[in-house]
Amino acid sequence: MIPSSFGGGVMEYGASNRQLVLILKSSKSKPRAIACQKEVISIGRKKGNDIVLTDDHTVSGRHALLKITPEGIEIEDLNSSNGVYVEGTRIEGSARIDVGTRFTIGQFTMVLRERGALQRDARPAPKTPPEQPPSAHPVAESAPKPAPERPVAHHPAAALTRAVPFESEMDSLPAGRFAEAAERLELDEADHSDEDAGEAAGAGDVAVEELSPVDRVIRSFLYPIDDLLDDPTVSEVMINGFNEIYVERSGRLVRTDRAFDDESYLEMGITNIARTAGTEIDEAHPILDACLADGTRVFAVLPPAARNGITIHIRKPPGAVALFTLNRLLENGTISRREARFLRFLVRARQNVLVTGGIGAGKTTLINALGSVVPEEERIIVLEERPELSLAGRHVLFFQTRNANKGGIGEVNWPDLFRSALHLRPDRLLVGEIDPRGAIHLLEAAMSLSGGTIATLRAGTPRNALTRLELLLLRHDVTIPTRTLREEIAAAFPILIHMERQEDGLRRIGAICEVQGVDPEGHYTIEEIFVRKRVAEENARMTLPTGLQPRFYEAALEQGIDPLPDNFFDATT
Repeated sequence: MIPSSFGGGVMEYGASNRQLVLILKSSKSKPRAIACQKEVISIGRKKGNDIVLTDDHTVSGRHALLKITPEGIEIEDLNSSNGVYVEGTRIEGSARIDVGTRFTIGQFTMVLRERGALQRDARPAPKTPPEQPPSAHPVAESAPKPAPERPVAHHPAAALTRAVPFESEMDSLPAGRFAEAAERLELDEADHSDEDAGEAAGAGDVAVEELSPVDRVIRSFLYPIDDLLDDPTVSEVMINGFNEIYVERSGRLVRTDRAFDDESYLEMGITNIARTAGTEIDEAHPILDACLADGTRVFAVLPPAARNGITIHIRKPPGAVALFTLNRLLENGTISRREARFLRFLVRARQNVLVTGGIGAGKTTLINALGSVVPEEERIIVLEERPELSLAGRHVLFFQTRNANKGGIGEVNWPDLFRSALHLRPDRLLVGEIDPRGAIHLLEAAMSLSGGTIATLRAGTPRNALTRLELLLLRHDVTIPTRTLREEIAAAFPILIHMERQEDGLRRIGAICEVQGVDPEGHYTIEEIFVRKRVAEENARMTLPTGLQPRFYEAALEQGIDPLPDNFFDATT
């Protein structure tokens, strides 16, 4: 016998240990999803039922019971006025049903779905119970292997399960908490008093765990990628329609063999994610750009704007991905030993560095790695629009911008972050992608601190990065002469590291440059220290020194920085 509840998880039944979610649809409301956590679930219009169907007078006060037991699933009509219909036929008393069987109560159509099964053996329920219970193993030969079931409560990658505490109608919770959750999910209120909660907990009918039922429902709709969200080597998940899923694993883009059953699961999943983030995605709002409370970034586009079908991009929070250090980049082939030594020297020499590159080129990865070799005794302040950086075991403070609320208050912008950071005596500033309001403050901070500022900027080439920084400053109504502005930029960021995604899918350093000032014509003087080129003997592209020793090198040695090996900067052909 499997108990009616265990550890607060979704209800399992039968030898196959299937975990069930009840989907409710009606013409008057959006689909709802409820985790089945009890053996007997009461359905009706009056409060006190496990599932309360208000605003439908065709539903009786106590209309039906849904029974989920080790022997099977049964729906029972409690002598209701308008009956229960299974696959269009009104039942007498009770009827056995299975996963995928549709039954109707009033204006609501309901169906049970499995969590974690890639396919289901859905068949109409007979009008009367069969003599023998259904087989515990109704799996077709061609069915794909189900996604593995694992606990998800203990890993920081549970991005989609810890943003906002939600509750379903079947949880016994204080009325205030339930009312708030019900409002967010458009669920009908039920009678959940503190007294009832205590009785239920004592009786063992409903157990509470770290993950709320609706959070588990979100996971249930995203079951093909459930384990990918827990995989620390996966940083991003890209869903291009229900049957095409890519991941970025250890810096490489890889297509997986995962797929959803159909678009409906994907639609319900992204709808619940949007509600978790306190927003919505629907026909009137077809684009979602949300950041969940734990830092997970979710971007989604609905058809017809997305021609491939529902398109979702999930970027996991820093704590859910294995930390990127220089040693790890060395191990996975992103950088060479020579590059690693020079990057460590740059950080020790407290050079201001601008990390440049296109979208997805690895700028954040590199700035994480550079931050990992900052001396332990230094105080680091990280400024970001959205949480992306993660520096473990260090004296580090993280700050991020925030949009104003619906009342127009509570905004925290880039100028606010920079002002706060400079009041907190940083030894180092690590800065994510900025907007025009932050550009002038980034320039001022880089000039006023005693070196060690590292920032990222989206650009196709190192020279374009300087031009783009100029444009951001000009959009902030900077009115100083162009030559003076360029001289300030060259002095503020003397080192440029340009990241590129290579043909093998890995992100690598394309060039390390020194900005040596502005020439008489007012153009930046940029010299390459390292550049990526093809080496005939190796039949491969490598990032190699050009023969230029950077101007700051001798000054760094005078500060006591350990020298690099002799001939380190000699050109390699």
